[in-house]
Amino acid sequence: MQIVVVDDDIDNNQVVINELLAISKGNQTRVITELNECHSFMNSNVHLVIISVCSPQINYISFIEEIKLKNSKSVICLAGNNDAQSVNVYIQNCDLYIKKPYSISEIHKLYETALLLSKRMKRLYINTFGRFDVLLDGSAIHFHNAKAKELLALCVDHCGGDVTMPEAIDKLWPNRCYDEKVKRLYRKAVISIHECFEENHIDGIFESSRGVCCINADEFECDYYLFLSNPHLYSDMFNGMYMFEYEWAENTLIQIEKMINKETDDEFE
Repeated sequence: MQIVVVDDDIDNNQVVINELLAISKGNQTRVITELNECHSFMNSNVHLVIISVCSPQINYISFIEEIKLKNSKSVICLAGNNDAQSVNVYIQNCDLYIKKPYSISEIHKLYETALLLSKRMKRLYINTFGRFDVLLDGSAIHFHNAKAKELLALCVDHCGGDVTMPEAIDKLWPNRCYDEKVKRLYRKAVISIHECFEENHIDGIFESSRGVCCINADEFECDYYLFLSNPHLYSDMFNGMYMFEYEWAENTLIQIEKMINKETDDEFE
């Protein structure tokens, strides 16, 4: 990950640089103190730009616009001594905000979040907190069959585990008899998922065999999976909802809320 820090505070810069280098070996971090130096570094290889709003010589709005023009996939983070609301005029077009002076824990969280956002912009990302959506290069994929999308959501909920035909039918068509007609609906949904991924040139995500299907959880990014990997680090991603359009997702929502509550209780112990 290539990183550019725009800040005239050398002491704070050194803290950021040392910590970022410690977090990820080999990342390239540059410090820029003058606005006229920024232009030469704003290219398609820059993944994270940290801009201090305490630098009076920086025209933040035009600089942010320039970054987005040169590299729309750069993650832009504002850093300032005030809270986020006080720099709302600038932050509305940015991705992240960090308060100065920088703390070690905030730098860690900034790096992990920026890494997530960077990956989200460059590859397949599945969103479960709120509405279920599959994003390719930041754009939602359209499913022609609503039940196909729901079946894929069920597979994501299983975190790579098998989803059998009986379970899928029970959750997707709860009021239908388990007969050949509803089995055909299941098979149609499976085929539709394959066709959707083929149309979008996506390989290796969805697998199916006779009476069972699953997803390859290693082939995409997912907010729910990140949360499970480190509830404390990624708790801020959770917005209180989980695939709210599907009733069967309520059980997982309950488990997520229990994990959030446990993290909160542990902080006060």
